[in-house]
Amino acid sequence: MQGAAPYDIDALKVWPKPVLDTCNERISCTSCGKSVKFFCYHCCKLVQKLNGKIPSVRLPFRLNVIKHLKEVNGKSTAIHAKIIAPKDVEIIPYTVDCMNGIDTSRTVLLFPGPGAINPSELDIRHIDNAVVIDGTWSQARAMVRDCPELGQMQKIAISPRKTRFWRYQNLDDSYLATIEAIYFLYRDTVPDGYCGEYDVLMFFYKYFYDLIQSEYAALPQKRFHSKHQQGYIHYGNAVPAANPRLSRPDTTAKVNYDFDELDLDRVFNDPE
Repeated sequence: MQGAAPYDIDALKVWPKPVLDTCNERISCTSCGKSVKFFCYHCCKLVQKLNGKIPSVRLPFRLNVIKHLKEVNGKSTAIHAKIIAPKDVEIIPYTVDCMNGIDTSRTVLLFPGPGAINPSELDIRHIDNAVVIDGTWSQARAMVRDCPELGQMQKIAISPRKTRFWRYQNLDDSYLATIEAIYFLYRDTVPDGYCGEYDVLMFFYKYFYDLIQSEYAALPQKRFHSKHQQGYIHYGNAVPAANPRLSRPDTTAKVNYDFDELDLDRVFNDPE
């Protein structure tokens, strides 16, 4: 998208590394038994070791994340919002009637299109809920088309930014990860005097971003997919190989996994 610029992820007022680095092994979720490291994607629960150690935030209006049934839990960043703002975030499986009963006059939909306004134009005193769609763009368009309530909501479009997401995608880099879009939705309701109130929404995202940067900057010979943004890895003072952006051959076999497994080669080279 023309005019999209990278945002300064390092300016976020979050410091996840000292906390999350203490989780050096995987354990079983106490509810479902799934092997997890930081939190369970299915139960939306932190591992016991992190209870009371992760920052939280209250949001000025509730957030409903409408999740497409084909969206893989382990690839979704929307769970970050549920973990950080558990009292204000609900993740709802999509059906055509999943919004039945909601007051569409007091609900906004984060989705570009005709009539969409910037979050800075919202009078949050008149907003009870925001809806964010978690799925591919083709899935999202179909959901908005087929669910009558979604089509009736005031649309919100955030200002263009370039994503910092580590998964390459077949769209341009102004298409944000779900948690990035959620963060900017709330951040941009404070057009003047923003002091980092909602930065904690990016707590886990910042940790994974930094981890990937550190791993690849330290080993400039590591290969990654050529579809990533040019200059995505900040090599800093590291001496790069002759061509550190050698592309890994495309494969037809795609594996679903949770990116908190921290198999960085798979995380960084699997598509969105």
